[in-house]
Amino acid sequence: FAGDLADIEERDQLHSLQNTLLSELLRRKDDYVNNKHDGKRMIPDRLCSKKVLIVLDDIDHKDHLEYLAGDIGWFGNGSRVVVTTRDKHLIGKNDAIYEVTALPDHESIQLFYQHAFRKEDPDERFKELSLEVVNYAKGLPLALKVWGSLLHNLGLTEWKSAIEHMKINSNSE
Repeated sequence: FAGDLADIEERDQLHSLQNTLLSELLRRKDDYVNNKHDGKRMIPDRLCSKKVLIVLDDIDHKDHLEYLAGDIGWFGNGSRVVVTTRDKHLIGKNDAIYEVTALPDHESIQLFYQHAFRKEDPDERFKELSLEVVNYAKGLPLALKVWGSLLHNLGLTEWKSAIEHMKINSNSE
């Protein structure tokens, strides 16, 4: 599983991720790759006979796919590469696409309460703020879980501050 790939390219760390991928799948810790181009040659060379499941989370650059899992032929028969992205253009025409639907409002609220309060009915002071957070999450389960966990055990002031940050960040995207 390779998560949080959105900022890998900016930090020029793609070869580091290729090393991690090879180390995990070959079950040997080693510095296999010195740069992303070496890695692009080495991954299919070393993994072409291995049946693997690779999950690449939050892909937002074509390079991530090209240098980490350029082609299913890089891996052994029966291998699968699962990619999550917000940009459908990064996925090939022949690849199967599964669109995740957002949770309905009532399920979003339940999931958020579960992570933020560890109970179904929070203190009345937090209900309106909770609805704001749920609104920003747009029914995305991961966002609801992460924000709920981050806000867990925080006071009203911290909640309001966090929501202000959400407003600012959602306006900049």
